[in-house]
Amino acid sequence: MSLLPKIEAPIHTVKLPISGLQVRYRPYCVKEQKLLAMAKESDEKNALVDAILQLLTNCVLDSTNVSELPLTDVEYLFYMLRARSESEIVEMKFRCENSVDDGTCNNIMDYDLNLLTDLEVIKGDVSDLIEVTDKVGLKLKYQRFAHDTIGDKIPTPQDILEIIAKNVEYIYDENSAYGQNDVPLQNIVDWIGQLPPEKYKKIEEFFDNEPKIVKNVKIKCNKCGFDHVITVTDIFDFFI
Repeated sequence: MSLLPKIEAPIHTVKLPISGLQVRYRPYCVKEQKLLAMAKESDEKNALVDAILQLLTNCVLDSTNVSELPLTDVEYLFYMLRARSESEIVEMKFRCENSVDDGTCNNIMDYDLNLLTDLEVIKGDVSDLIEVTDKVGLKLKYQRFAHDTIGDKIPTPQDILEIIAKNVEYIYDENSAYGQNDVPLQNIVDWIGQLPPEKYKKIEEFFDNEPKIVKNVKIKCNKCGFDHVITVTDIFDFFI
């Protein structure tokens, strides 16, 4: 039995924007914050992904399987967790690239983004059902945060096909539907590789239009006076 007092953590609830799930979570503690810092220092993308998933798994208080959530839900949940654990404010810096008389302004502009109030989720508007013929097609699902990560290397065509295959919910014909529990993943990879280019392009359009978390930053340069509108999508980069 511990002789020291127990620290009670507050409990928060958030509705995830894509799946619609209500998730209960607690703020992370110093030990968990250090786990994230160590992963960042390693400069390895997979290590950072693993640390984020571990952090979220530790802090989520219900049965939600974080690794199976759509990527945008995981990103949103992490932003909310960071806001409740440290601060809702993220200090951003932008360089003014406006042309002035002696070249480029190059002034550094500061902007405070509020994770709780400033974020916008833009949802995709491309159908997840792809018709290959009038009897054959496939249904896609949004990418997951965990198993679609290939590290820092440049993806090969085979890598891309495997990522797509992992995000095929099922392939159907006039008789049945075939998911990843019914056929090996490699069979799905091979099947996608045999699609006509115009059908494969529809798959690319679906993933290109996945939901995104964005912030349109409106900021005036305090040196040259230029009014900027900067669309930020990789908010992770500013505080991880």
